[in-house]
Amino acid sequence: MTKPLISVETTRNGNSLANSVSDIYDGLLDVVVLRRALDPELLLSLAKSMDQPDADKTWFRPNAVIPTEDIYILGTDVPATPTCKAPRGASLESYLESASKHATSAAAVIGEKFEVQSEVTSLIREMSGRQSVEIPRSSDGRGYTPYTLRLLREGKQISVHHDYHYPLALYRDLAQIVDTTTLISFLLVLQRPTEGGALIVYGLNSDDPQQPQLPNGWWDIRAIEERYERTRFDLFPGDFVLLASGRRFHRVEPVAGKTSRITLGGFLAFDKTRERVLFWS
Repeated sequence: MTKPLISVETTRNGNSLANSVSDIYDGLLDVVVLRRALDPELLLSLAKSMDQPDADKTWFRPNAVIPTEDIYILGTDVPATPTCKAPRGASLESYLESASKHATSAAAVIGEKFEVQSEVTSLIREMSGRQSVEIPRSSDGRGYTPYTLRLLREGKQISVHHDYHYPLALYRDLAQIVDTTTLISFLLVLQRPTEGGALIVYGLNSDDPQQPQLPNGWWDIRAIEERYERTRFDLFPGDFVLLASGRRFHRVEPVAGKTSRITLGGFLAFDKTRERVLFWS
C-alpha cells in the first residue's frame, strides 16, 4: 500500500532543516517547502525583466511540439530530463556540450544582483547538514549545468510524471557516483502566475507496479486523480522547495493569466557515501 504523502512547510527561522534531504531519502518526508527562503521582492524584480514577449527568441523550448507542454528553459538547450524532442533523454555527450556552451546564459539574464549558485548551495547545505555541496563533473572533468530557469506562459503546464532518471543514458556517469535510492528536485520560485501553476504531488510512487497508463504510453491523469491522494502546494516568490521527485508522481497546474510562472531549479542527490550533496539541472 502506498504510504501517505508527508510534507512540511517552514521558514529558515523555524524548524530545524538539517535533516531534510536525509528524511526525503529515507521516506520520512516527501516535500519540504521553505517559505520566503530568499528575498521575494528581489526575485520578483528579476522575474519581471524575464517575462517579456520576446523570450521565445532566446529561451529553449524542448516541448513546443505539444502546445500545452511548451515550457521555456534557459541555462541549457539539453536538459537533464526526457523531453518531447528526446523522450528517452539526450546523450550524455550532447548534454555536457550544451552545459559548456550555455554556461553563462541564465546568469546573464539574472544579472549581478543575485548570486544564484552560491545562494542555492547555501540553502542545500542548510537543508542537508553537509558542508560539501557541489556541481558534479563527468568522468572526463566536464561540469554539469547547475540550474535552469523555467518559464510557463498562459495555458501551459507540466503534465504528471516522476523523475527517476537514473536508467537514462544521460545519467550514466551520475549513477556511478550518487545514491540512486531516489532523486530530489529543488525549486526556487521567482514569480507566481496570475492564477494556476500550483505544484500537485500524488501518493503514486515511481516503483508502483500498477502505474495507470494510457495506450499511447502517457500517464492516465484521470485514473491517478481518482485512485491516489494528492496535495496541492501554492508557491510564492522566495519559496524554496525540495521534492522527492524520483519517488512521487507530480505535476504543475496549467497557468492562467498574463503573468508567467517563473522558477529556477534542478536536481540533487547524495553521493554514495552520503558525505556530499551533488546538484545539477
